[in-house]
Amino acid sequence: EGQADWKVLAVNVDAPGPLAAARSMEDVERIAPGRVQECLQWIDDFKQSSGKGEAELHFEVHGTERARSIIEQDHASWKRLVAEAGQDGTARGHWIRSPEG
Repeated sequence: EGQADWKVLAVNVDAPGPLAAARSMEDVERIAPGRVQECLQWIDDFKQSSGKGEAELHFEVHGTERARSIIEQDHASWKRLVAEAGQDGTARGHWIRSPEG
């Protein structure tokens, strides 16, 4: 409840096709108009059909630098969590790895 559940949309720049040239959300919209909205609609439909109750999707689209910042922050949080794993393989109530022993 009340936690951010970020979704990061990425383009495979090594794949064949016109989207390989995209380097920003604006590029994606110019090359494939409506594609970002289709992705957001799919995420919303999936959340609604997953049986987890009502999910509020904000439909905020951020640029590359914000996405990179979010990924870096979440990766740092994950590394801290993994470092806290005890001999039972858990940290803060989360299973991290197989128990030692």
